[in-house]
Amino acid sequence: MVTSPELLKTILNLDEDPKLLGRQITIPSGRLDMLYAYKTTLLLIELKIAAFHGKFIRQILDYKNDLLKFQQDGKLINGDIIPFLILPNIDRNNLHTVEQNGIKCCEYNPEDVLSYFYNEKLKPITSFIELKPIDIGIWNIHLINKFIYELQHTNSVKEL
Repeated sequence: MVTSPELLKTILNLDEDPKLLGRQITIPSGRLDMLYAYKTTLLLIELKIAAFHGKFIRQILDYKNDLLKFQQDGKLINGDIIPFLILPNIDRNNLHTVEQNGIKCCEYNPEDVLSYFYNEKLKPITSFIELKPIDIGIWNIHLINKFIYELQHTNSVKEL
């Protein structure tokens, strides 16, 4: 998500792309996944691939306190800090608990994220995969295919 602010914009339901300030930032209480600037606020993003666990709340609140201390010490730009927990899914009870602690919670579908990266980032640079040789007859009778499949089993032209 770091390389695609437009994807984060969609997941967080923002009206503009956020601007990345840092990722995997080491702070006193741990390692913050992502920090973004969005309009006049800072977005503290904790991205999880696992199911919700109560310790995530304490982790995020500790991160927010560290950032507030940085702001007080003049080590971070001022602005309201909005903490986000992004998970593959969360049930209503846990969602309520997270929101009671002042943390916004968003769900994402890992399959949608992978599809996005394939369609938007990978597919445009892999168009060569669909290329066929000029002599389509050789391609169609699969004389080339065996050679291509054998490439994955060797690193040596001599062996081919």
